[in-house]
Amino acid sequence: MQTLYRIARAALFQLDPETAHDVAMKAMCAMGPAAALLGAGADRNESRTVMGIEFPNPVGLAAGFDKNGEYLDTLHALGFGHLEAGTVTPRPQPGNPKPRLFRLVEHDAIINRMGFNNVGVDRLVRNVEKASFRGVLGINIGKNFDTPMEHAADDYLLCLDAVYDRATYIAVNISSPNTKNLRDLQSKEKLDDLLAAIMQRRDALAAKAGRVKPLAVKIAPDLDDEQLEAIAELAVKHRLDGLIATNTTIGRKGVEGHRHAKEAGGLSGRPVFGTLDGRAGEAGVAPVGPRPAHRRRRHPHGGGREGEDRRRRESRAGLHGLHLPRPRRHRRRAPRAAPLGVPPEVPAMRIGIPRESKPGERRVALLPDAVACLVAAGHEVRVAAGAGSGAGEADAAYATAGARIVAADEAWQAELVVKVKEIQPGEWELVAPGSTLFCFQHLVGEPELTRALASRAITAIAFEMVRDGAGGFPILAPMSALAGRLAIVAGAHHLTVPGGGRGVLLAGGPGSEPARVLVLGGGHAGANAAQVAASLGASVTLLTRSEATRDDLWSRFDGLIALDLATPENLEAEVPAADLVVGAVFVPGAPTPRLLPRGLVARMRPGSVIVDVSIDAGGVAETSRPTTHDDPVFIAEGVLHYCVPNMPAAVPRAAAQALSSVAGPLALALAAGIADAARADPGLAAGVLLWQGRATHAGIASEAGLPCVPLAPGDFEA
Repeated sequence: MQTLYRIARAALFQLDPETAHDVAMKAMCAMGPAAALLGAGADRNESRTVMGIEFPNPVGLAAGFDKNGEYLDTLHALGFGHLEAGTVTPRPQPGNPKPRLFRLVEHDAIINRMGFNNVGVDRLVRNVEKASFRGVLGINIGKNFDTPMEHAADDYLLCLDAVYDRATYIAVNISSPNTKNLRDLQSKEKLDDLLAAIMQRRDALAAKAGRVKPLAVKIAPDLDDEQLEAIAELAVKHRLDGLIATNTTIGRKGVEGHRHAKEAGGLSGRPVFGTLDGRAGEAGVAPVGPRPAHRRRRHPHGGGREGEDRRRRESRAGLHGLHLPRPRRHRRRAPRAAPLGVPPEVPAMRIGIPRESKPGERRVALLPDAVACLVAAGHEVRVAAGAGSGAGEADAAYATAGARIVAADEAWQAELVVKVKEIQPGEWELVAPGSTLFCFQHLVGEPELTRALASRAITAIAFEMVRDGAGGFPILAPMSALAGRLAIVAGAHHLTVPGGGRGVLLAGGPGSEPARVLVLGGGHAGANAAQVAASLGASVTLLTRSEATRDDLWSRFDGLIALDLATPENLEAEVPAADLVVGAVFVPGAPTPRLLPRGLVARMRPGSVIVDVSIDAGGVAETSRPTTHDDPVFIAEGVLHYCVPNMPAAVPRAAAQALSSVAGPLALALAAGIADAARADPGLAAGVLLWQGRATHAGIASEAGLPCVPLAPGDFEA
């Protein structure tokens, strides 16, 4: 084998390095199964677990060797414990002009300035899908050279979206010296913003996929102590799973005077052996992920002293655990990374999922896949026995996801409680003082409950008030959409005689007109109600208080429904003629305006129906009062009123799936640190109604007779 190697090496060294690489890889692919003989001496049984991944052996192949995932099966046959493809960018790019790879044979080193040459992320994903390789696969992501630095995060997010389902772990390359200004991303401010965006997207993808994929950042060896300290601090703050230490160096120590020493690019090989582990150690962490290619077995570009390389590999293997302390609750500044072997400074967060006690409520806030993400992130999740049963999730499913199944009261003894509905009578005493309550709060019109929670120094974050980047309500929206659709189902039933109504069919029939449906409010609930009613053949009118909403819905429905403003004149004209009125008005953090006074309701025909979706905040009708799924209707002024506050609980499986998919990533962010999450996400901060017992919402504070002190930057300090 040694003779064969020497002959092949001599032949390959007659070619330029980049051509030699391509020729050697194509030759090994042509060898097929015989290529496995070259890896017969690999340490296949020296497995270790890093970032929650079990690596068959600690010697892996770094990114840059198989940029496009074209040779995964062949490289796996050589015995590598893991493979890392890339660096890949959103769009294909040719890289820097040739020549761009230089051998420094006397120094067992290489200089390259490849410039992220690759076929683009979509092609790489197709290559990965075609391969038979099912081992540990890292995918290294970067930005296109022509993407402006202010939009760099967009490129990383596009790549992350594309590779998440195919990678075992993802490596973020911010340290290549061969893409203009890329290393600027290692500055504290830019890296902070980049990691915030990437980790938020990673958490969202994890919740959707039901599995957290570890994420590591690849750093350069040319950082000064201040930069290294800043990166270590950000690694803790953003809950990175690992650091890959390190990329190639722009320094030329040890190769001075060589004819290629002045070539631009990154130097790798024996001259930087002493830099790698030292840099990681100075950061207070150990390297995670693959060693650079020159620390492995020989490759077609050049030599190295095989016996010494093996001894180095065996004594200083390329995978080590990275131990990062987790931030405390309400903490802004994360602690510095602890040295390897030192226990984390701060324990993981305890999260409780109680069983809902509101009558008829069968939903659960987080399904097992979301719980699995929290557990994978190192948190303890306590699920009350039977909490998911109404939504079709057995306790065993939560236990399999890593949760502890506990008694009802014990689920409340947590730093973060995630549930569906507002606190019910008898529950507020169970909430642990100083904890955070993440659920639908509905504190409007509940001054006594507000004062009770404030007295226990609770941080209350309302599902219904959390906003997204576009100003929408991402948690409320899917529940409102379900409620709007259910409103028509409920209304259609109660219009029939068996349902207590006047015997009207929404779609009408031979010789009869379709029912007249009036929808008040053009948000998610109102729009969905109007759409379902129209699709069932009813004659639909929607009144909204906003001209912009009216015009937007006009484009959406293209004349299918009648649209106008909810003026007193229009209400006077439309309400008495309606067979079914759906109240779907939502004013964030304020009571619902009473658009239907008792006198106007009395003018409706006996046996007509009002479905008041807005009842959580008081309802649109003066005659409305909350009901339950067990006893959903009552009659006032001759009109049936359906006023169930938790309508989506009628379809708990669908509702829990929708709720968990959006609340799960936010719960994951909160678990990493309440203050950090609120500071990093203004939309999440918009949902804060109480902060450690202090009222932060003016309307709710006024109702409860409490001073209002809005959130301020100082609230996020340690």
